[in-house]
Amino acid sequence: MNTEEKNKGPQAALNDTRFNIPFCTSDNFSEVDIVDGVFDLFALKKEAEESALKRVKQINEKHPNFSIEEKVLFFLSFGHYRRGPLHYAESAYDICKKQIKWCQENEEPITLTLSFFPFKVLNSLKTFAKNSFSVDLGEVGSVLRFYEIAFGISCLYEHGARTIITADGVKYYDVFGYKKEDAILYSANLQKIIDYLGVGKYVEILEESNLYPKDFDDIKSECLKEVKNEFISGVSDTLELFRKLRCNIALCLNCAETGASTETLSKVFNSKLKYDDLIFSDPSAALLKSELEHRANEATFLYMATHKAGYKCDIYNKHLPHTIKATIHPKDGQIGLYAVNLSTDNFFPHHGQGYMSFNKKGDKLSNIRIAFAADIKRINVDGRIKGVVLDPEKYSFSDGKHPFTLIQEER
Repeated sequence: MNTEEKNKGPQAALNDTRFNIPFCTSDNFSEVDIVDGVFDLFALKKEAEESALKRVKQINEKHPNFSIEEKVLFFLSFGHYRRGPLHYAESAYDICKKQIKWCQENEEPITLTLSFFPFKVLNSLKTFAKNSFSVDLGEVGSVLRFYEIAFGISCLYEHGARTIITADGVKYYDVFGYKKEDAILYSANLQKIIDYLGVGKYVEILEESNLYPKDFDDIKSECLKEVKNEFISGVSDTLELFRKLRCNIALCLNCAETGASTETLSKVFNSKLKYDDLIFSDPSAALLKSELEHRANEATFLYMATHKAGYKCDIYNKHLPHTIKATIHPKDGQIGLYAVNLSTDNFFPHHGQGYMSFNKKGDKLSNIRIAFAADIKRINVDGRIKGVVLDPEKYSFSDGKHPFTLIQEER
């Protein structure tokens, strides 16, 4: 059975199901004008601290007799932080209690570790980024989310807490067609956010690739053979995972290198437009659709192999044995966390553009949203939406070009 035959199913590799509304050939993608601005990030930091203290107070007042382990796990179970069903987190409680107990006995900070933050996606349907190391309000909101959690736990536990984010861009850069050095620069910009906010005691960026053995590439190559053999053999779990991952992976491919416009990419990812439809109306879009479908298939195999290789290396048990393993992808046996807030849910900072909700008043953490660029451009018919850039002399993580946030001017 070949890849094309196995790809038949409810969704093609390239589709528009993740966007607010499906693409239409009459869509108008209005670019966003850029304006200079400032942003009080320390007000957001203060809000994060107040939010954590509010929940710490609730725990201490309602459950004064809880042990430290119980208080910490109760804190992590608040719906404000927890992503995924409660029973996922509860199934991790026993191992978490052991980790917390070890920290108490050794007077060490309680540590949560999660793999996150690869690089900014270069697809003009998803982001406004011109390079894959740009950061904006989405990344800042995420750093403050992890700060809020560690700060809150520190108020419950005398030896403190921290969140270690193992940046996985160097691990996956080749999967999606990015540069290794750009993934490193993205991590560096995240570190600049941490330094700017002064939260380094609570949030740490760790380059995940530094934890892997020297023969990791060889292990990955063997895993790639295994994954492809399982696919060809029709192993149901492998086929299901391949189909589940492929659509999202296709949208994260480096499309900037194709030179395609937003309009062309909207045709390529339009679920209703097939290759046979495009070959006559827009041959270049048809060829690009074929190319990206092939890249998406190969990228999905490589992603699965890379993930499998990482699992075999067991880096967390070897290098970070006493941390609580958290995740932004809810799964049984791990603590699921929102990357930014409840409202962003399945939208991650590197997937889109961070901004303050147009329908909410005030610059608040709960008002941060992540949007796909194509959705913003399609509602910007009157040009009222502006991209706000920050002065890199004042905000070290800014390049002075990429929008830090978006504003919608009044009529």
